[in-house]
Amino acid sequence: MICGWCITGHCCHGRVAGCVHARRCKVDQATVKKMTDAATEKAMAHARRMRLETQMTGRIRKAWAQLDVATDECIRLNGEIRKLTAAGEPADVVRSFETDLALEQAKAMGKCEILAIIMPAPLDTPKAISQEAGKRYQMRLRGVAYETPGIRMVAASVMDDLEPNEAWT
Repeated sequence: MICGWCITGHCCHGRVAGCVHARRCKVDQATVKKMTDAATEKAMAHARRMRLETQMTGRIRKAWAQLDVATDECIRLNGEIRKLTAAGEPADVVRSFETDLALEQAKAMGKCEILAIIMPAPLDTPKAISQEAGKRYQMRLRGVAYETPGIRMVAASVMDDLEPNEAWT
């Protein structure tokens, strides 16, 4: 630890207990400033990286939440189609719900494909992501708090793929 005297340019000459600067040199404020600036930059870079990693984790969670919404809508539409078919509704009414279902399934599959690109194994295929979406749906029905494994790890690995100057500044 360097004391306040040595940092401001007035070396304590060892009078302050624990000051390592006075033991190393006389008053070399340029070296002290470089060391302080380097330590500050390193601490700030770490803080920026942690903030960005937290933001990335939030974005990945948001992508999963969007898939959850699409999954819920697919299940709701499928139930409506069954009810309409059982009630003997006209085919064109049922067909309009089937069209909506096909559109929602396509949206959900697109979300699965995107998540499969970034998620680690075993969730690295659209089919595995779709199965995980079903598991998340079942957990929501039960009222159980559940987070897909690997979300935080993905955020860290995405951050590692960035160049340090992109991620840390």
